[in-house]
Amino acid sequence: MFCKRDNVNLFGALDFALGKAGGDMTFDELTAAAHDKEGFSRFFSCYRAAQAGAVPASQEALPMRQLAKIMTHVTLLEWVAPDQITYRIAGDAIIERLGFNPTGTNFLDLLHADQRTTSIEGHQTMMAHPCGCYLLYENEFENGSRAVLETITLPMRKTADAEAKFFFSFHAHHSTTGVAEDITDTALVVNWRRVEHADIGCGVPAGKALLPSSVSEAATA
Repeated sequence: MFCKRDNVNLFGALDFALGKAGGDMTFDELTAAAHDKEGFSRFFSCYRAAQAGAVPASQEALPMRQLAKIMTHVTLLEWVAPDQITYRIAGDAIIERLGFNPTGTNFLDLLHADQRTTSIEGHQTMMAHPCGCYLLYENEFENGSRAVLETITLPMRKTADAEAKFFFSFHAHHSTTGVAEDITDTALVVNWRRVEHADIGCGVPAGKALLPSSVSEAATA
């Protein structure tokens, strides 16, 4: 089910409207730049409603009626240990794209081995600062397709007095880039296009490199 593939630049001449690689953006700026503006706007509205000031939102405070409209595109992951980030919730659109229900699965197992350290560090930063992360990237799916997606991930607490050990994400399909017969397993983030810090209200980390060293120059040009 899980794929171990070398990183390659699969984007070719794709031209995205999103600009710089690496930086920080507010919710409003991310919504304006997003491919799925309506989805991003609804997601941020739900998150803001569950915040009590400039702190991570709490799961118990989410406006569930409002969230229901985008729930099919949402995931919730939990930081269990540095080598275990577990899917707790995956919407129907996520399950359909992946080809299986990832609930209970270690998210890190779906990444190529050389991406895991970067991902662990990124999740640690989101918890510690706290801040969110916007990604534009490419996945490979077990049905043979390759697709570009954009994801916004924000830190979350289970309750208002708990630590922020959850990661609340909205995922939007951006474009299909191809189909290959040799792809038989799902692999996430096989190529990166853009990564940004997302400001949840208390700024973003200074001097933190967002793009892993394995990103090709062509992918970020």
